[in-house]
Amino acid sequence: GHLGKATKRLADTLRWRRDVLPETKMCGACLHVDLRSHYMQHVGFDKRGRALVFSDIGLARDKAPSTNAEHCMQVLELLEPSLAPFPNDQYIWVVDFKHFSMADMNPSVAGACLSLFGRSYPERLGGMIMVGAPMLFNGLYRAVAAFADPVTVKKVRFVTGPDGRGGGKPIGPVLAEFFDEETAAWLIAEMTENRRRWKDLAR
Repeated sequence: GHLGKATKRLADTLRWRRDVLPETKMCGACLHVDLRSHYMQHVGFDKRGRALVFSDIGLARDKAPSTNAEHCMQVLELLEPSLAPFPNDQYIWVVDFKHFSMADMNPSVAGACLSLFGRSYPERLGGMIMVGAPMLFNGLYRAVAAFADPVTVKKVRFVTGPDGRGGGKPIGPVLAEFFDEETAAWLIAEMTENRRRWKDLAR
């Protein structure tokens, strides 16, 4: 394909790893401020053996771009030893947008994480499933997608939430495409329980 482009991306990644030393980084917000700063973690694998990362935007208390990117970097670094051999040395990222609000509308947060996928961990992202994204997110997504790596943007899928809300395709068939029954059921149960938790907190 594009040998020159691939060579440049690899060289850029190696230069970034040399300068940043991502394997030494930890999320400062979770470590020093609040363990509930972020809800982003490796929770399983898909049908092909690719790692599954699940995150819940609404439950994340920290909204700063720098620490969100730092936590994302930590998750990606911790994933590396668990990745399957090529060509399945990738991850599928499921993002729950329940309680996405104006506080989450900073494009620098999404941009920082998406740039990590495209610039610093090229070809690692196998797919991203956006669950229950509200109309409020549309403008932010368009703004970020315009500057993000086109290859990364093409890997994004939008699905409804387990409660039927949000834009996109029905969640069931898309999860079944990627995950076995047990893993898909766990994702639905986790998102449903989180929604119940929000209702309890609102009482």
